[in-house]
Amino acid sequence: MYRLLVAIGMICLANFYGVAQVTTNSPYSVNGLGIWEEPADGVSMGRGGARIALNDSLYANEYNPASLSYLAKGQPIFSFDITGRFSNFESGNESSSARFFYLKTIQIAIPFAKRFAAAVGIRPIISRGYDFKTYQFIDGDSIRHSYIGSGGVQQLYLSFSSAIIKNERNYLSVGLEGAYNFGNTTNSRVTEFFTSNSQFNSVYHTNDKVRAFSLKAGLQYQYTINQHSSIGMGAVYQPQNMWSTENTESLIRFTGLYGINPGNMDTIFKTGVVDGEIVMPQRLGFGFNYEMRAKQDSLSNRTHAYRLRFLGDAEFMSWSNYRKNLPNIIDTTALTNGMYIRLGIDFTPHHKFLDKAPNISYFSKMSYRIGFNYAQLPSRNQNLTDLGMTFGLGFPIPFNRSLSSLNIGVKLGQQGEVGAQSIREQYVGLHFGIILSPGFNDRWFRKFKYD
Repeated sequence: MYRLLVAIGMICLANFYGVAQVTTNSPYSVNGLGIWEEPADGVSMGRGGARIALNDSLYANEYNPASLSYLAKGQPIFSFDITGRFSNFESGNESSSARFFYLKTIQIAIPFAKRFAAAVGIRPIISRGYDFKTYQFIDGDSIRHSYIGSGGVQQLYLSFSSAIIKNERNYLSVGLEGAYNFGNTTNSRVTEFFTSNSQFNSVYHTNDKVRAFSLKAGLQYQYTINQHSSIGMGAVYQPQNMWSTENTESLIRFTGLYGINPGNMDTIFKTGVVDGEIVMPQRLGFGFNYEMRAKQDSLSNRTHAYRLRFLGDAEFMSWSNYRKNLPNIIDTTALTNGMYIRLGIDFTPHHKFLDKAPNISYFSKMSYRIGFNYAQLPSRNQNLTDLGMTFGLGFPIPFNRSLSSLNIGVKLGQQGEVGAQSIREQYVGLHFGIILSPGFNDRWFRKFKYD
């Protein structure tokens, strides 16, 4: 049954993913190729997004490929996440609002043998989406200048993980992810006259079509202190690499209103495809994970088998090395480096999904999460920060003794500051994640023997 649901879900979601999605409405996505997507899903967002050192047999942590080997043998996991954001922007005396929802990640992870696992999925990694305007009044003409950006870059990835040390006390796992990055980002500058000179209305388009392969390595180490506690560390590293880009430019005149009724249109010029390169930054992240569990057998003592986790991440990205190089044109726009701090707590009163006893309620099997994150985002020669508190809940799905769950994460955050030359965004971010894993009566990859 689960195999059929997953197959149908993969087909439907992949088709939906192929449709152009609006994944951001931020004026800060004008920087570089756009905004680097926050590495969070319905599970991790509740605890501040921290998950570099996280390992769990019921959760395919796609951010660190080394974590996949912790999945339970014969227990594949299919997951997808939907993200939304409600934003209010302020700049000087002006304000505006925006909202959007989009499908973020589709993934299936499959453990095999005793120490190996693999995963394949698709996710957005860079998003561009902005639309802001300025006005002029010159010689009786009212002129509006519009700056519009759209598009993004997606990543199709394949991850592999292996436990190279696995005993009662020590668990050391390594992972490698290969990815194909593809997408388009567009910038448009529109000039419109609203009096007698509408024949001079024009729009200038630039488009970058990117295609590139990339690699990411992961490492996790878990030390079991005793039967009731453990501590873990993790790391991820992605080297600086070159992305190929195909750049096109065009200038078009029109007589109407751009995006509504452009009227007569005339292409003034359109370049051919110009091949270039984009230098993408390296990324280095570290994480820790401390876990405590109940000391007594919950069923025999009629107590809860609680689990309490403390997690933290620190990550750095060298965005100051970002460059877009085209023949005879070198983009020397300087971006600041990125730094990300994530902290979180995850508490489950009774973490054994399938236990049944009078003292074990459904609410005691839920996960309760809280977290905090801080980031210095890449920007053009200014200090752009992102600060947020997060909350989350995990709901087990009790169907056919399955280990599936619904996870919700909420972030209350703020980017930037209010000023004449700056913009502050206050937002509510929502993450909905579904994890589907077969129950014990619907196990995958079983071998049957007949006498």
